[in-house]
Amino acid sequence: MLFDLKRNGTLILRYDFPEDVVARGTNYLNKIVIDDANGEFAYITDNNGQDPGIVVYSRRINRSWKVRENSSMRANREAVAFAVNGTNLNF
Repeated sequence: MLFDLKRNGTLILRYDFPEDVVARGTNYLNKIVIDDANGEFAYITDNNGQDPGIVVYSRRINRSWKVRENSSMRANREAVAFAVNGTNLNF
């Protein structure tokens, strides 16, 4: 849903993602980036384990699709030990 915050939160647009783009119950939509300069796109990461990718939505054509690339979108199964700000983490 898209709301106009300057107009008291008025609903401007509602969009339901198709099941083949955002599967119900298995998605993990995380970060969103808005690109109004080039066709009013929104990019949303989907970090789910079965079908990771980047969901793209075009407001101009009111359509969405998912960019999938099997190797770069998945976590490295061997990356179980790493450090963040000097703190060692193991997964």
